[in-house]
Amino acid sequence: MSAHVAQDYGRANGEIVHIVPTQSLGSFVSGTVDISAYTARRPIELGEEDARFS
Repeated sequence: MSAHVAQDYGRANGEIVHIVPTQSLGSFVSGTVDISAYTARRPIELGEEDARFS
């Protein structure tokens, strides 16, 4: 690790926020492969709601 990277990590005050879906997003195939605009809209909306209320 370079000195610059080490300095950046030393100053980092980051917080990890886990956002877990409140509703099922489907199986691996239906949740990742079916990416039409129609089917992608709902998981995006759910993710925005979950992030807003977490």
